[in-house]
Amino acid sequence: MQEFTYKLMDDGNYCVMTYEGDEAEVKIPETAGENGRITVLNDDLFKGHGEITSVTIPETVTDIGEFVFFGCSTFFV
Repeated sequence: MQEFTYKLMDDGNYCVMTYEGDEAEVKIPETAGENGRITVLNDDLFKGHGEITSVTIPETVTDIGEFVFFGCSTFFV
């Protein structure tokens, strides 16, 4: 299971606000809503999800918040 919540920003793009899931491999989608691009990952997005071993981030993402991977078992670059 992978569920994300999104926030529509003033520029028409989206920020991934929260994540709920229990899978080791997470894939963030490129779009949300009415074809709006996902460009921002919110602070603490995956915080404490020690089960995550990999995250696929689309090229549309241009801003990654603070402590996004804090508490994950693997360091992401």
